[in-house]
Amino acid sequence: MVAGASLAGMLALTVSPKRLARVIPALVGVAAGALLGTAFGHLLPESVERLGSGRLLSVLLVASFASFFILDKIIAAYLGGNHSHDHGLHDSHDSAPAAGAKTVRSRSVIVGLLFGAATHAFIDGMAIATGYIAGTQLGLITTFAILLHETPHHIGDVSILIHHGTSIKRSVALNLMVASTSAIGAFLVLMLGGRFTALTNVLFPFTTANFIYIASVNLIPELQRESGVRQSIIQAASLVSGCLLMLAVAYFVSG
Repeated sequence: MVAGASLAGMLALTVSPKRLARVIPALVGVAAGALLGTAFGHLLPESVERLGSGRLLSVLLVASFASFFILDKIIAAYLGGNHSHDHGLHDSHDSAPAAGAKTVRSRSVIVGLLFGAATHAFIDGMAIATGYIAGTQLGLITTFAILLHETPHHIGDVSILIHHGTSIKRSVALNLMVASTSAIGAFLVLMLGGRFTALTNVLFPFTTANFIYIASVNLIPELQRESGVRQSIIQAASLVSGCLLMLAVAYFVSG
């Protein structure tokens, strides 16, 4: 399902850029709210239940959060420097670059984008499997939160690939391929988690920190670019709606 969500990038091809630019911020707000609601409302309590509320949990949360920051920096530094989770479809226009330099830059952006997307899809798969280890309810909630996040993410990725010269069919195919690494991440956790209880317990604060990192570092800053009153109200409402949505999903699943 998560890999299939990459096909949401097809929406970028059927909706006008102006209309899509109006819809994306609301989707990003809902996704950020859903990730925060899942992290603080479900994953963090599960982490406390398994590890307690002492220093060990604090260290794991901070270390995991820092590891995602370092990972993003490594990807940006060694694979083009233009890696980002840009859902807003912000085009960057160079001032008359040479054809060769533009081609090299485009390839660098594409490689960085695909590698980063594959890495984070792998982590998403780990998060989903971690949720299901705790039970079907948390697994479904985690899956739903990731699907909400992946929809605007893949729309942006496909648009960026097309903008840098990749054909439409190839952009969608590449996006689907890198998203499939989520299955590998899930498989590894399910294979190892049942044998190593300590590893499973560590994965819960790891997943919690991942959701908080994506929401606070990748998504919310995009919402803060907008200063208009109307858009700000819409984005704030979408963020709160995302949080409430995860509570409603939890009630529906448990009921």
